[in-house]
Amino acid sequence: MEKINDYLTEDLQALNFDTVRDDIPTSSSVSNIDIWSVASDNDDTYTVVYSVDQKITEDNDIQRIRSTYRILLHQDNAGNLVITRNPALWSIPNNSDYEPQQPESNGTVDSDTVQEVTEFLETFFAFYPTATDKELAYYVKEHALPSIDQAYIFSELINPVFQEKEHQVKVWLTVKYLDETTKVSQLS
Repeated sequence: MEKINDYLTEDLQALNFDTVRDDIPTSSSVSNIDIWSVASDNDDTYTVVYSVDQKITEDNDIQRIRSTYRILLHQDNAGNLVITRNPALWSIPNNSDYEPQQPESNGTVDSDTVQEVTEFLETFFAFYPTATDKELAYYVKEHALPSIDQAYIFSELINPVFQEKEHQVKVWLTVKYLDETTKVSQLS
C-alpha cells in the first residue's frame, strides 16, 4: 500500500484504505506483468490493460494466478503519472489471425544497383551498433535509428527485398547480429 499510494489520487487512497489487510495470513508476490495496451483517451489520460501473474501463499498453500485489469492514468506536462481509476477486471486480448502482406521484389531494381545497395547496407549495419548520434546523423534522417552502443557483430542481411519507388530504392530486410555479451543472435 505504501508503494502504490504515491501513484493514487487522494480519493483512491481513501477508497482502498483497507483492501490490503494485516489480519489475513495471505501474502502475494508478483512474478510477471504483461502490458497489453496503452491507449490515449485524450491529451493527458491513458487507458492501460495489463496482466499480473502472482504467487499467493496462505499458510502452506501456494497458488499461482493470472489476473487482467484495466486502469486509467493521468500524465501531467512533466511526465508524472497518477492512477485515477482503480484497476477493473478485464479480459486478455485474443491472438489475432492478422498476417501482414510481405513485400516482394518486383524487378524494378537492376542487379548493379542491388549489389551497390547491398554493399552499402552491409557496411552500414556493421558500423551501426557502435555508431554515435553524430555519426548516425550522416547516414539517417531525423534520428530514424537511435544509437545503441552495443557489442553486436554484424552477421548477414536476411531476405532483402528491393523495389524502386519514386526514384528511390526501398529495401525490406532482416539484419542478423551476434550479441557478444549473451552469445545469441539478434534479428532486427
